[in-house]
Amino acid sequence: MNLDAKNRIVECSLKMFLEKGIKSITMDMIAAELAISKRTIYEYFENKEQLVLSCLELFGNKIKEEFDKKKELSENSLEFLLNVFYVNVKIFRVVNVNFFKDMKRMFPNIQADVERKEKENIEIFGTVLRIAQEEGFVRTEFDVEILKNIFYMIVLTLKDPSFYDFSKYS
Repeated sequence: MNLDAKNRIVECSLKMFLEKGIKSITMDMIAAELAISKRTIYEYFENKEQLVLSCLELFGNKIKEEFDKKKELSENSLEFLLNVFYVNVKIFRVVNVNFFKDMKRMFPNIQADVERKEKENIEIFGTVLRIAQEEGFVRTEFDVEILKNIFYMIVLTLKDPSFYDFSKYS
């Protein structure tokens, strides 16, 4: 198995899925973009679901690397929290909302895993918030559980703008 070819397929597919959603991207389109045959893709991935799983793994690894870098460069927990917000905003700017909608509709078993990982990340966020309270950057009377839920709601709203009706705001 040629890992370079497999990695190229995953990189290209992820980019296309994030830009246009999963449903609108076909294996033919990916093959054409890479100038390879569709058969080559199927040598590495049995179906689109396996390809999507590999793309999500790559996406998750890239996000984790970004968070790890921000954590190293942050002088304190508050700076790290702000950097985490920045990374999230940066991610959601490039991800087409159809990516999340398609994931939910087409691959519910993958979606369940994504939601589990999101909840794990929210718990990590809560831990960092508690540290920020101990360091004096976040007021101790703020309930971390409420702040975690607010952050999670923000993530849900970024993933699906229909989650909240923003039409009443300019």
